[in-house]
This record gives sequence, C-alpha cells and structure tokens, in this order.
Amino acid sequence: MAIPHREKEGYNERKQKAKTIMSEELSQQFYHTDKYEIGDTYKTKPIEMKFYLQENEPDQEEVNVLAEFINVTTDSTQNREEKVKNVLRIIIKKEKETWRVTSVEELNMRVL
Repeated sequence: MAIPHREKEGYNERKQKAKTIMSEELSQQFYHTDKYEIGDTYKTKPIEMKFYLQENEPDQEEVNVLAEFINVTTDSTQNREEKVKNVLRIIIKKEKETWRVTSVEELNMRVL
C-alpha cells in the first residue's frame, strides 16, 4: 500500500498526528517504529492531493473518502526520482464524538 509521506524530518510529529486521527491498529501499521529507520536520503511526499467525500447524512457513523495524489519518491544516494499516481479508499468511522480513519485501501497505482 502507498504510504503518502516518508521522510526523517517531521516523522515524530506525523506519528503523533496519526494517533489522533487513525485507529490504533492503522496507526501502528503506518508508524510501527519509534524512530524513522529508512535514513536521510529516501523521501516520499504526496503532491496534487484531491479528496472526494461520499455524501453523508448527519446521523451516519461511517464515511468513505477517495484520495487521489501523486507520490514523489526521491533517493539522493542514487540521484533518482519516481512518481506514482495513487487512488486510495479511506474509511472514516465516528467513535463517540471523534472521527477516525479505520481503513485505507489502495484502489489503483500507476507509475508515471
């Protein structure tokens, strides 16, 4: 599955933010280590992000969101850049008064 943002700088902040908006299981899937282990030279950042929200009713407890973006991966040790277009289905569920991402499913991925 595409991981939208990987880079050493800001890892702990992204991990803490994930804990507030994702289910614990999903947060562990994306941020399973205490520190960023890939190194300084490898980065993945999303660009051209678009979100499509399913029409929902006020009493609805679950919402589907489609996310479309381009993931730009750079590896400075190999002087290489790759762009991949991703489409994800994100399920967000209401838990008490808080909405949390509970599922992320890759629907489409294409190297550009």
